[in-house]
Amino acid sequence: LTLRSGKTTGTSANATNGGNEATIRSETSASFTLTAGVSPVNGACGSANGVVTVAAPDAAKQCSAGTASALTGDANGWTWTCDGSNGGTPASCQAPKGYTATPSASANGSISPATAQVVAVNTQASFTVTPQAGYSAAVGGTCGGNLSGSTYTTQAMSTDCTVEASFSAIASHAITTSASPAHGGSVVCAPNPVLQGGNSTCVARSNAYRFTAWTGACAGHTGPSCTLNNVTAAP
Repeated sequence: LTLRSGKTTGTSANATNGGNEATIRSETSASFTLTAGVSPVNGACGSANGVVTVAAPDAAKQCSAGTASALTGDANGWTWTCDGSNGGTPASCQAPKGYTATPSASANGSISPATAQVVAVNTQASFTVTPQAGYSAAVGGTCGGNLSGSTYTTQAMSTDCTVEASFSAIASHAITTSASPAHGGSVVCAPNPVLQGGNSTCVARSNAYRFTAWTGACAGHTGPSCTLNNVTAAP
């Protein structure tokens, strides 16, 4: 880079003095060096970070910035580092190992969802088990767990396993009714038959006769209505 400057000396020419004018020029040189700056780039985890997976994360999804290190994997999942560049900081990333619970159901009921469920290691899978009317549900398989109402929850999972729902008919009991005299009225119980452990209400209907009392399973009840609770055998 060269800087130039000038200075004029003498007298200016005019009509009376003839003038005497000169310009003196000076030069000064300076040197500069331009250096391009390089910005650090921090490493950043990719879309695989934190996502439950049954297999090693795809290499293309491990880092969104930086360079992925080698994967380290065990029964709990995978870890890796996305290294920065130009002095940028690294990012630590991980993907939990997923395990599969595979459901199935026998006839006379259903399980939902009916497809295999993948959950993170040491967490639980849940299913809804629904028997048809007149059936009860039981759940087995290799997952282990607990059936509460219609919801089955596995134990914390650390391996692939199965959930197997089965359904069996609930025992029912027929209620035999009679009236005395037979032409004096009738007895109607509902439901009849009644499912094991269920309740049934019986009503005496008179036919030009006056109701007097119950005998049999309803003995001791007053009035023409009687409820049988928790029926476990034929009354």
